[in-house]
Amino acid sequence: MRSLALACALLAACDPEGGRWPGDRPDAPPDASARPVTDAGPQPDASAVCGGWHEVWPALDSAELLETRAVHSDRSARVRIEYASCPGDAPGEWTVGFTLENEFAVITPTLWRAGPDCDQPVTASRIVTIKFLYPGSWKINTASGTLTVPVGAPPDAACGASPPGACQRDCDCTGGDLCLSGDGVQRCAAPCEYSRDCAGDGRCGDANGLTSICRRALAECTADIPCPDGYACESGSCQPAFHLAQDTRHACECDSDCEAPLRCVAHATGDDCVKQCEVVCPSPSDAWCEGPHSCNPAAVVDFADGVCGWVGE
Repeated sequence: MRSLALACALLAACDPEGGRWPGDRPDAPPDASARPVTDAGPQPDASAVCGGWHEVWPALDSAELLETRAVHSDRSARVRIEYASCPGDAPGEWTVGFTLENEFAVITPTLWRAGPDCDQPVTASRIVTIKFLYPGSWKINTASGTLTVPVGAPPDAACGASPPGACQRDCDCTGGDLCLSGDGVQRCAAPCEYSRDCAGDGRCGDANGLTSICRRALAECTADIPCPDGYACESGSCQPAFHLAQDTRHACECDSDCEAPLRCVAHATGDDCVKQCEVVCPSPSDAWCEGPHSCNPAAVVDFADGVCGWVGE
C-alpha cells in the first residue's frame, strides 16, 4: 500500500519544494522561553502542488534519551529522534509500537511529501514520548546504532502519593500531564512539540529544566506571536478559521483547488488513489482540527492516515 500511495501521488508535482506546515518552529530565543509559531502555515497555493501530498516513512538516523533520571514502566520517557527530511516536507503523526520478543520499541516516522525524493535531504529531529510496557532493557534501532533504555520497576507508592513538583509516576499528575525529568528536576508537565498540542492552554517551550512542555502561564498567540495560517488568535488561543465538511474536503488535483490551509492529499484506498482536500495532522492533538473531526485514526470513520478525519454524527 505504501508503494501504491507513492506511485499515485507522484503522477505530477508542480513544485517538489513545497511550503512549510503549521507548527514549524524557529530556533529557541536566547532565554530558551516559548518557541512561537511564526508564519508557519502554507501560503495559498504557495507550492502549487499537483498530484497530491503523499506519506513517506524516513529511516531513523539516531536516538537520544532526554530523561535525566531513571526510567521505569510507570513513568513516560522522551526520546529525541533525528531523521532525514526533504525541503518542503510536512510533518505527520508518528507512532510507537512494541515487539515483546527482544523488547524493541518500534518508532514509525511519517512525513508528507509533495514531490519525488530529494537528492540532498537535511537532518531534522522530533521528540517522541514513550510509555514502556514493563521493566526490561528496551531498545530503539537507528541507522547509527541501537539506543538501549534500561526500564526499572515502578515505585511501590500509590498513585498520587508524590506531589506534582516531585512526581514519581505519571499517575501522580493530573490534567494530561506526565512525570518528566530534565535538568535537575522531575515534575509533572504536558509534553508538546507545537503550541497547538497545548490546545489553547499555554505555549510550547522550555521552562524550569524541562524541554518542550506546555507553558500554561503564556498565551499561545499574541500580537507578536501569530497563529499558523488558517488559525485565528482568539483570547490568546489559536482557533481554526477554516471549516471542515463535505464541501471543503472535496476532490482536488492541486493545493490551489483547496481552501487554505487545506492541502490536496493523495489517499491510498485499496487499488485506487483518492485525492482530496485535507488538513494534515503534524501531531496527535485534535486541536489541529475543526468540528467533528479528529487526528486519532481510531476515532475517525473515513480516512485514517493522519489527516483530520470525520468522527461521525
